[in-house]
Amino acid sequence: MAGFQQIVIVGNLGKDATQHYTKQGKAYWTFSVAVTEKWGAGENRREMTTWYEVALWDDWAESVAEHLKKGKQVMVVGKPGSRAWKAADGRPMTTNTISAKTVQLLGRVGSGRPQEGDWFAQQQEPDDWVVDDSIPF
Repeated sequence: MAGFQQIVIVGNLGKDATQHYTKQGKAYWTFSVAVTEKWGAGENRREMTTWYEVALWDDWAESVAEHLKKGKQVMVVGKPGSRAWKAADGRPMTTNTISAKTVQLLGRVGSGRPQEGDWFAQQQEPDDWVVDDSIPF
């Protein structure tokens, strides 16, 4: 049986989506998403932010990308990964990456609540995805 990985994140865009091209001329778009978790109360209040670099591929990427502006809240579903690189000072670094299958806008800039007319979703389900109806959630 083949393996399967999927990640779902909800966060805010750290920059507008930008278009790039592979060496073969195929267009794709990238953007960053900050996922901030908060816990505790009062003086014990803590938060941690994890950044992801997201890539959009295929024909629908351009129509999605025009709506992806800094500060927008999004949900991204896709294949997780990582990319190793070196900082300017030579330190080894790692970037969390996602090859997106689904991107959905969840609200206006700075808003955690969806607003009428502010939705955009594009679903792409690969043929090899398996749905198990016996899972109770």
